Amino acid sequence: MQLKPLHSYILFASFWLMAIVVNVVVWHYITVTVPDADTNLAARNIETPAKLLLNGYLGTLFGFRYLGSINWLVLPLGVLYCIVVRPKLTKAVKAFVLFLLLAFILIALKGYFNPRYQMTLLPIFIFLVFYLNWDFYEKLKQPLLKYLSTGILVLFVLFNFYQEVFGSMYKKKLNAVMQTQEELIQQDAESENYTENLLTFIDSMDTESYFLVNNLPDFFYATSQKGRYYWCGDDLCYTSEGKRPIFSDRTSAQAATFLVDTLHCRFVYTIIHYSKYNSDFDDFIEHHCKLVMRDEARCLYEIISDEE
Repeated sequence: MQLKPLHSYILFASFWLMAIVVNVVVWHYITVTVPDADTNLAARNIETPAKLLLNGYLGTLFGFRYLGSINWLVLPLGVLYCIVVRPKLTKAVKAFVLFLLLAFILIALKGYFNPRYQMTLLPIFIFLVFYLNWDFYEKLKQPLLKYLSTGILVLFVLFNFYQEVFGSMYKKKLNAVMQTQEELIQQDAESENYTENLLTFIDSMDTESYFLVNNLPDFFYATSQKGRYYWCGDDLCYTSEGKRPIFSDRTSAQAATFLVDTLHCRFVYTIIHYSKYNSDFDDFIEHHCKLVMRDEARCLYEIISDEE
């Protein structure tokens, strides 16, 4: 299908106007903050229905903060390409589209809560966006629009780069890290509970008790101690009887007794970066544990039950 030059320019302007509007709207909804939101959902940026949809189920397309803001363009570009160019799709291309669709659905349903799963499709979507954009204007024989459109795509990518490296998000992260480091340096100078490598310390401990390991697999590789894998974000401890919650139906005191008497866990191995994922876990650490040893970020606590 051959478009007249004027129609091509109108299509070009309409497409990018639509893209800018969609990007502004999506950025608005995925950056909204909600007071008193669930800490686990807020940490994953899915604490509102709009965020759950855009950052979660459709995160591969609209998770702008982690995957950039051009992936979703594969949808309008793909539709335009099929309508205007009318390509003859081979069986191999149809099989690829089917595979991509099934992979997208699987990740949307099973990996919506973490952008690292959505990132598996990131290279494919980036390639498709740039390829469809380039070939679309190539087929229309509009070299100027081809280069202009590609340049705008690059600007979208650079905007994300700026937001992450120079924007407020980066400054907020940097200030948080710097503040944490300053606090740690001050604590190191005053505390005897500090070691260069906490895993080495744990491995040398003379104990038969289990360790509650809060989503830190290095424990199982670097030590010979017995550990029970746990993730405070979901409040699930993995035992021989299956996944068991620790705090969902227990107070902090009851959780301490349950861990010590039932799961035979005397120690908790965690990291400061996991604070604020679960307020019940944070409260438990503060009121029913004492710090045994830590290094730069990782911490080892001993559980103190009410009987002690």
